[in-house]
Amino acid sequence: AIKDIQGVLEKNYSQYEIIILSYAHNKVDELIFKSELIKLDGLRFVKLSQNSDLDVMISAGLDMCLGDVCVVLQPEIDDSNLIPQFVDKCLETQSVVLGLRKSTKKDGWAYRMGRASFYFICDRILQVNLPRKTTYFLAMERKSITQLLNFKHKFRFLKVLLNAIGAKTTLYEYDASVSL
Repeated sequence: AIKDIQGVLEKNYSQYEIIILSYAHNKVDELIFKSELIKLDGLRFVKLSQNSDLDVMISAGLDMCLGDVCVVLQPEIDDSNLIPQFVDKCLETQSVVLGLRKSTKKDGWAYRMGRASFYFICDRILQVNLPRKTTYFLAMERKSITQLLNFKHKFRFLKVLLNAIGAKTTLYEYDASVSL
């Protein structure tokens, strides 16, 4: 997956970096990534000191990102061949581009009920309007990254924070390979 991502980046961009984040106690990832780290240019492996949820990991990655545009994806779910489309859409619209799943039919009933409850709480109680079916496949420009990192709040749910900083968002519909 990492080599696929690097291939897409090499083909489309002259400068890039790949930041791989791993959980504190994930020895398998560490061995795989460190072996590939030696062979691939522009790849950084970062092991977090404690286990964290995905939003905290993404925040840590954004904090380390040096580029003008950052793309976040989950290699086991998201197609790296879509990176150029996400980047182009981000630059064209000057907004944060959020991946939007085309279908949620594979999700189980418990997951669908939990998701519906979560969005109900966001909409009615917290009065935060979040787009439905969005994934963690996203692209954002440096301006949004800086605003996000400068927003001091212990809460790290990325999609709520994007709303809180007033980031303009654009949805990009695609097929996710597995149910989230």
